[in-house]
Amino acid sequence: MPAAKATVKQSDLTRMLKAWKAAWDTPPEVHVQPDGTVVLLPSDGTAAPAEAEMTPREKWKARHAVRS
Repeated sequence: MPAAKATVKQSDLTRMLKAWKAAWDTPPEVHVQPDGTVVLLPSDGTAAPAEAEMTPREKWKARHAVRS
């Protein structure tokens, strides 16, 4: 089965992002709707990925690490 046609072309998205970069100093949040509508929103830039919990092995290694 062939892949579905893209709702947003890369050239269109590149054009939008270049315009955003000229107007704003922060990277945008990009939301592409199922109908092909692209929404660019200001990003606060402070969102960081959450720290993943350590696995039991990593906890064991941390407890048994040789401290100098």
